[in-house]
Amino acid sequence: MGHAASPAAAAAFVDAARPAWWIIAGCGAVILLLGMVTTGRWAEKTTRRAAALLEESAPAGRTSANAKA
Repeated sequence: MGHAASPAAAAAFVDAARPAWWIIAGCGAVILLLGMVTTGRWAEKTTRRAAALLEESAPAGRTSANAKA
Protein backbone atom coordinates (compact mmCIF):
# COMPACT_ATOMS: atom_id res chain seq x y z
CA MET A 1 0.00 0.00 0.00
CA GLY A 2 0.98 3.64 -0.31
CA HIS A 3 2.71 5.67 2.32
CA ALA A 4 0.67 8.21 4.22
CA ALA A 5 2.23 11.66 4.12
CA SER A 6 2.38 13.72 7.25
CA PRO A 7 0.21 16.84 7.39
CA ALA A 8 3.37 18.96 7.41
CA ALA A 9 4.63 17.30 4.22
CA ALA A 10 1.25 17.77 2.55
CA ALA A 11 1.23 21.46 3.48
CA ALA A 12 4.78 21.86 2.20
CA PHE A 13 3.80 20.26 -1.11
CA VAL A 14 0.84 22.61 -1.53
CA ASP A 15 3.05 25.61 -0.73
CA ALA A 16 5.66 24.45 -3.25
CA ALA A 17 3.07 23.84 -5.98
CA ARG A 18 1.44 27.28 -5.70
CA PRO A 19 4.07 29.11 -7.84
CA ALA A 20 3.65 26.50 -10.57
CA TRP A 21 -0.04 27.35 -10.85
CA TRP A 22 0.79 31.05 -11.21
CA ILE A 23 3.30 30.21 -13.95
CA ILE A 24 0.70 28.12 -15.79
CA ALA A 25 -1.91 30.87 -15.42
CA GLY A 26 0.60 33.44 -16.70
CA CYS A 27 1.42 31.31 -19.74
CA GLY A 28 -2.29 30.96 -20.47
CA ALA A 29 -2.72 34.74 -20.27
CA VAL A 30 0.19 35.27 -22.66
CA ILE A 31 -1.33 32.82 -25.16
CA LEU A 32 -4.68 34.57 -24.89
CA LEU A 33 -3.02 37.95 -25.47
CA LEU A 34 -1.09 36.64 -28.49
CA GLY A 35 -4.29 35.23 -29.95
CA MET A 36 -6.04 38.57 -29.58
CA VAL A 37 -3.12 40.51 -31.08
CA THR A 38 -2.61 38.19 -34.05
CA THR A 39 -6.28 38.12 -35.06
CA GLY A 40 -7.26 41.74 -34.43
CA ARG A 41 -7.57 44.78 -36.67
CA TRP A 42 -3.88 45.57 -36.36
CA ALA A 43 -2.97 42.10 -37.67
CA GLU A 44 -5.44 42.43 -40.54
CA LYS A 45 -3.94 45.79 -41.57
CA THR A 46 -0.45 44.31 -41.40
CA THR A 47 -1.55 41.40 -43.58
CA ARG A 48 -2.97 43.76 -46.19
CA ARG A 49 0.22 45.85 -46.24
CA ALA A 50 2.38 42.74 -46.61
CA ALA A 51 0.16 41.41 -49.41
CA ALA A 52 0.43 44.74 -51.25
CA LEU A 53 4.22 44.64 -50.97
CA LEU A 54 4.32 41.07 -52.28
CA GLU A 55 2.06 41.98 -55.19
CA GLU A 56 4.40 44.85 -56.13
CA SER A 57 7.41 42.54 -56.21
CA ALA A 58 5.70 39.78 -58.25
CA PRO A 59 6.99 39.21 -61.83
CA ALA A 60 5.22 41.21 -64.55
CA GLY A 61 1.90 39.69 -65.58
CA ARG A 62 1.75 37.36 -62.59
CA THR A 63 0.33 37.74 -59.13
CA SER A 64 1.49 35.92 -56.06
CA ALA A 65 -1.77 33.94 -56.16
CA ASN A 66 -0.93 32.28 -59.50
CA ALA A 67 2.87 32.28 -59.27
CA LYS A 68 4.52 28.85 -59.25
CA ALA A 69 6.69 27.93 -56.30
